[in-house]
Amino acid sequence: MTMAYSSIEVADLPSLNSFHINTTPEWKRTLLSKASVFRDCVKTNNFADVYYFSILVPPKTNRKAFYSYSTDDTLPDDVKYEMKSLGEATLTKGKEAADDFKTTTAQLKVENAGREKWREKVQATGQTAKDKFNEAVDNWVDKTIVAIEELPEDQREAAADFWGLVSNGVMAALGEVFKFFQMIVQAVIDWVVDMWEKVKEFFSTIGDAINTGINWIRGLF
Repeated sequence: MTMAYSSIEVADLPSLNSFHINTTPEWKRTLLSKASVFRDCVKTNNFADVYYFSILVPPKTNRKAFYSYSTDDTLPDDVKYEMKSLGEATLTKGKEAADDFKTTTAQLKVENAGREKWREKVQATGQTAKDKFNEAVDNWVDKTIVAIEELPEDQREAAADFWGLVSNGVMAALGEVFKFFQMIVQAVIDWVVDMWEKVKEFFSTIGDAINTGINWIRGLF
């Protein structure tokens, strides 16, 4: 049984002198470290600063910096395909959450809801969408670990490296999605002029970001 990575934070990992760290494969520590940064991005609504700071100043867990990934040409195509499919599925789940959020705003428009109802529903639904994204990322990491552990040992490091490459595309897309989620909520809170047009525009941008991420993943090797 695989422990959900969401229960493991970088700060909670034992020191390098501990038995656990010495027996935990490098690929898994790298993967879990990066996954914990994903959660920090979502928690703080700050993808740019948190994610890129983590690249420049890696946590003290003796792992590789996040952008040190190199693709091993010996990695079988079916393994690459599985890593890509898991990443794409995460963005697809994210799209479903964004679509639910969009449906809520469309219903508010049909109801000709007042300012307070808009604020209440949009803030609540936006948080629900974020929670669904979080769950999708949790599942993605858990499934990735299981998939890599089922590979021959000499393929695991390369598979984790390839997952790292895929994850860069996933996080770039999610960073855009969360940015525009915030812009939608803020537009409603501020009750801006032409609010509905802005909300529609923001959702269109969210859809484009997710589709761009999916297409980027599909185009990898």
